[in-house]
Amino acid sequence: MKRTALYIGFPYTAGLLAASVVHRQLWFWGAVVISLTALFIISYRRAVWKYVLISTLSFMTACCVYWGYDAASVQKQLAFEGKENTVFSGEITEISLHDSGYATYILEGRLNEKLSANIMLLTDYQGYAYGDTLTVTGKPELLQSSYAFDSVSYYKSKNVFLSMPMDALICHTPRSHPTLRSALYEWRMKMTSRIRSQADGESGALMTGMLFGDKSEMSSSTRTSLYRTGIGHVLAVSGLHLDFLALFVIRILRKAKADRRLSFGVLALLAVLFVLCVGETVSVKRACIMILISQSAGLFFRKADMLNTISIAMLILSAENPFVVHSAGFWLSFGGTFGIAVFAPYMTKHMKSETYLQKQMRSVAAMFCVFVVIFPVSALFFREVSLISPFANLLVVPLCMLILLLEAVSLLFGAQGFVAEFLLCAANFVSEAVLRISAYIANLPWAYAAADSEVLLCIVGSSVVLIAFCIVRFRNHRTTCIAIAVSFAAACMAAGTEWRYQNHSFHIAVLGEERDCTLVLRSGSDAVIVDMSGDSNASAYVQAYLQSSGVRTVESLFLCKPKAKSITRYEQTLRFCAPEHLILMQEPETENISIAGTNAVHAQHREILFHGAVVRVSADSAEVQYEDMRYLCTQEKNPEIGTCDVLTVYGTSKNVLPDCGILMVLDARTCYTADDHTYTGVNNLELALANDGKCRVRSLYGDT
Repeated sequence: MKRTALYIGFPYTAGLLAASVVHRQLWFWGAVVISLTALFIISYRRAVWKYVLISTLSFMTACCVYWGYDAASVQKQLAFEGKENTVFSGEITEISLHDSGYATYILEGRLNEKLSANIMLLTDYQGYAYGDTLTVTGKPELLQSSYAFDSVSYYKSKNVFLSMPMDALICHTPRSHPTLRSALYEWRMKMTSRIRSQADGESGALMTGMLFGDKSEMSSSTRTSLYRTGIGHVLAVSGLHLDFLALFVIRILRKAKADRRLSFGVLALLAVLFVLCVGETVSVKRACIMILISQSAGLFFRKADMLNTISIAMLILSAENPFVVHSAGFWLSFGGTFGIAVFAPYMTKHMKSETYLQKQMRSVAAMFCVFVVIFPVSALFFREVSLISPFANLLVVPLCMLILLLEAVSLLFGAQGFVAEFLLCAANFVSEAVLRISAYIANLPWAYAAADSEVLLCIVGSSVVLIAFCIVRFRNHRTTCIAIAVSFAAACMAAGTEWRYQNHSFHIAVLGEERDCTLVLRSGSDAVIVDMSGDSNASAYVQAYLQSSGVRTVESLFLCKPKAKSITRYEQTLRFCAPEHLILMQEPETENISIAGTNAVHAQHREILFHGAVVRVSADSAEVQYEDMRYLCTQEKNPEIGTCDVLTVYGTSKNVLPDCGILMVLDARTCYTADDHTYTGVNNLELALANDGKCRVRSLYGDT
């Protein structure tokens, strides 16, 4: 079977990925390397010269498209950064409502009525609707990533590079007439409200998350449990949902003996409406394209090929938006589809499936093949990877499909009435079972692994190349299995070696936004958290660090400035690693405080022993004595700073500080100059205190 699209779609996407990593000033040397590689392949196998030529041209074209779009559009948009009284007028194309009362809007329009652009607007007003026009006047800002969330890559995949500040002037012009997108959005919100009236709390959030992809009402602990279980993909509306819709529609049309063209037209219309309804995410657009391609093959009396279909869908999405390669959803969606539709059938086609046990073994093998494909993507984009996903998917995904079926049928009745309420109650019962199962699995220490390791990522990347080479070169199942086994063993050995190395040092992470400070003291998989700021966002930084470093036990949580909102968020963050001790260093706003079942105690000063380190905590300072090294985190007004090996000063800092080995001043307006032992205006750093008396500092994200 000829697969011409395969030699265009995959190389084009690979070219975009390469261009996103390599600067355009190196285009000449990149072209030389690609050309020489193509010539080497042609000299080795002359019969494939056509495919090599097509692939090379597609790859180079993608590089030129990426760099050209960056120069012609993106750089011109970035030139507006910091300019006073910049006017942007655009239409709302995407809405995200937050439980904090804020809303994020994506606007598509023009900067100063000249340059086409998309911007992000965060405001405390949630009343704007799809299709409304907002004219925003202010000083555009570059989107900034934090350790808790990589907003630059997330919005870059949506062609958004600038944001307007909260104090920008907004002129609102309501849409003159309802649009298709606004009507579908309002219908979705109405159905969401009716579903949640029958299933409150996390169960209702799970049901609407699976049906519409809306995760706004879902707590962080629930999302963590689903991703650790390996079934987080049910929250990304994609092939699972559209396949179900297509199967349902096609079966009805066949019963009605509809013509092939009519069947395809009805399916295409419903699929497009569904894409608009759930928000036009990458995963659902991918599923829509693939379903329409596969169903259109019947119109021409042909059979669709999955590799060709995947290649065409990949080409369409990457041609539409060159920056889609920055999206984790793009790679997860195509990786999962490739694993299910191509790699798993290829690896299991010789397995017997006559008896029930053989069928189950084949299903497990197929799920493991999908896991092999998804693992590199998860390791690259997420802080944790699920190790139990092949088995969890076999157990839980059928329950999720049952929930979708019950919800879909209830929508036929408008999600109201006796029948719809009965179906939603049944769906609520099943979703509660899914939540209990995922929470149990997420508590298993061997069900997931931390992915914050450069060595592990390098091995995973090399493993992908090795496995792909074995498949293309040998085309032998046994060789491919050996390559997978070797890669998995190497990854485990690397993780184990790094884990043993980390156990020989004591780690102190300084986390937070700007001048705020939260400390996480870590040794192995145990940690102590000292929240000096009381900021409600501190728990997000703590959760990111605990996940990426593989912490499973929190011995103590110190809240130096306990606030109700901060305590509520820690309740979600520490659900799967409840603190053994909860100490409040000041009087709280409310009484009878507990986090994850641990009751709080009050103390003005507390000294504990943690893995050989003496930790002293008060309301405004924390001191760690490890071996012969002294670490101190405090405000500059503290008269007892004294001499220490490492000093961290949070809050406002203008005065001269005493000499120390390493100085970390979180206030960017300090009088100190950054050098090899002075860090100014930089947060989210990790210090490793070794037994040999040396201290090493590394940035937890970015280029610092």
